Amino acid sequence: DSVVVHGDFSRASGFNAAMDLADSGTTAIIAGNDLMALGVIAALRQRGIRVPEDVSVAGFDDLPAAVDVVPALTTVRLPLDQGARRAGRIASGVETVTGPTRLWMPAELMVRESVAAPAVR
Repeated sequence: DSVVVHGDFSRASGFNAAMDLADSGTTAIIAGNDLMALGVIAALRQRGIRVPEDVSVAGFDDLPAAVDVVPALTTVRLPLDQGARRAGRIASGVETVTGPTRLWMPAELMVRESVAAPAVR
């Protein structure tokens, strides 16, 4: 089963969500961004829950701090600069868009130390 806990994309909301999930038997938490994931790791550490031995944690953004936290954060890197350049071309009229448009960007999974296979229970 999966559980969705909503937050405001801040470190504090990740911390609070993890405090709510700490005793639920959850084996993995995927946060909406790296700030929330950093809050998750801090909350789990406070509760004595080991990352990744007890709970795996991943985020999105690949913030520079993702490699500095212990354990280093597994995250998804999106080439947001490509999307921003395209949005600028559209906003300035250089590129014309008719109707809804999707921009597909390649995502890169940055596997680091915050994720492991679930422990056998």
